[in-house]
Order: sequence, then C-alpha cells, then structure tokens
Amino acid sequence: MESMGRSQRILLFDIDGTLLITNGAGTRAMNRAFGRLLSLPDGQDALDGLEIAGRSDAWIVQETLRAHGEPHDGAVRREFLAAYAAELPRTLTECQGSLLPGIAPLLETLGGHDVVVGLGTGNFRRTAMAKLDYFGIQHHFRDGGFGEDSPERAAILAAGVRRLRGSEGEAEVVVVGDTIHDIAAGHAIGAKVVAVATGSGSEEELRAAGADVLLPDCADLDAALTAVIG
Repeated sequence: MESMGRSQRILLFDIDGTLLITNGAGTRAMNRAFGRLLSLPDGQDALDGLEIAGRSDAWIVQETLRAHGEPHDGAVRREFLAAYAAELPRTLTECQGSLLPGIAPLLETLGGHDVVVGLGTGNFRRTAMAKLDYFGIQHHFRDGGFGEDSPERAAILAAGVRRLRGSEGEAEVVVVGDTIHDIAAGHAIGAKVVAVATGSGSEEELRAAGADVLLPDCADLDAALTAVIG
C-alpha cells in the first residue's frame, strides 16, 4: 500500500464489526498467543475482565500484560504479535466469519468515485491485512492508521490521514465505524462519523455518542453511498 497526494475525500474504515465479523477469531488467536507468551493454563481467558470492543490492539496488549503483572515493552509486543499473527489464519478458518451486509458492493462502487479508501483500525497492520485478505477485500484499501501507531484511536486515525493525504493540502475525512470509540476518535480529529450498528454498539448507544450519520448496516447501497460520499 502506498501514500496518496491530494484528495477531495478520505474514507477511514474500521474493520471488526464494520467491514466484517470474525466470530471471535481475533480473540481466540490473541488468547492462544497470550497463553504462549505468559505460560497460562490451557483454556484460560487472558482477556477476562477487559472490555476490548473498539480498543486498539496496542491497548489490549498493554492492558492484558498489566493485568497479569508483566512488563510491557517493544520486545514483548513484537513477541506477542508474532505469536498472534501465526495463530490468526487458523482461527479465521475455525470461526468462519463473514463480510457484513452490503460491504462488498459498497467497496466495489467506491472504487469508481473520486475518494481515497483507507483504514482506521485498532488492528496491527499485519493482522489487519490477514483479515482483509482472508475475506478478499484487501485490494480496496490504499493505506491507513493501525494499532502500531498508538494505543489511542484518535492518534491512529490521524496517522491514517497523514499517510493517505500525503504532503499536499487538506482533505475532508469520513470515519466509518461501529463503536462509541470510533465516534469519539473521529470527532477528535474533526472528521464526519458514519456509524453502523453491525458491531458491539446498539443504534441507541451510537446515536447518543453523537454519530453524524447512523445506519443499521450497509445493505442499502444508495443510503451507504450517500452517507460516506454524499
């Protein structure tokens, strides 16, 4: 993926709960990786007690290690990521997730418009690409912000905008996500936020959090296009 220059509009899509569901493949792979890293008993939930929906992978690693009394540094995170990335292809197959309604035609249609389609995801880049590749949609995305950029979602989105905008001028940014964290982060960088109620956030929660546009899903192609580029 490569950086773009000036563009009229940048779209930053969250992955889990927005583009696709993995039916727990990511959590299962993380638990196996943490089990190996922390020498936990088989079947122990390393993430027990953490509310991870909408959180970045960097945040999850940081907080999980803290909960288990382990140091958090670059070497430990790299070791975890290697184990997580090794487990994820297997758990994706085991869990049999799917693209969410309307996502495939929406991405295909956006390819014909004057927009830059990118990612604003808490996933580490390597595992984000594994998920998108598994579901056959990786080619739609130019670049973006990823979990390595920061534990905080607003900083992740800002990093994605910098990569996609390049060095020329300003661009209007639209964030598409499914949690209150996506909404807060999008507004923190001055973006319009389109929320879809296909993940952990209910329509009531997303509306109360201040979504600029709220969709039940992207099954209505005209409504989805109007929301993100209209």
